[in-house]
Amino acid sequence: MPAHRLNGVQRVLLALWVGGMWAIGYLAAPVLFASLDSRMQAGAIAGILFSRLAWFGLVSGVVILGLQWRAGAAGLTRVALWCVGLMLIITAVGQFGIQPIMAGLKAQVAPGAQMSGAVRADFGMWHGISSSLFLVCSLLGVVALWRTTPAR
Repeated sequence: MPAHRLNGVQRVLLALWVGGMWAIGYLAAPVLFASLDSRMQAGAIAGILFSRLAWFGLVSGVVILGLQWRAGAAGLTRVALWCVGLMLIITAVGQFGIQPIMAGLKAQVAPGAQMSGAVRADFGMWHGISSSLFLVCSLLGVVALWRTTPAR
């Protein structure tokens, strides 16, 4: 496959990944929490969306970097690649590090019961860390998109 086509695939995957982050994180999730009566139900649905997005991002990030290796200098800019690499790391930390901790905290609460005490505080802390990393990742995605092609 010619280098310009590889670069096109890279840019499309990056656009879908970043667009998904902004659509789910800043549109769908807030609508779920504002529209549904149950915060538990909204959180469960949002969790599924974020998990699917994370897997899409992990696959996309690996493919983008693999195509870069194949395309060489004809691929993405150095800045865009650094952003993609950082996004991949942040996504992996969230999916394989933070999300299992949060799932474990949720599992400590009886079905239908509200979180309280130390479990609620711990969950809030991890949710805040996860949200902060998601913000950083989504901003890195914007920078990566902005810098996908060199200035002329």
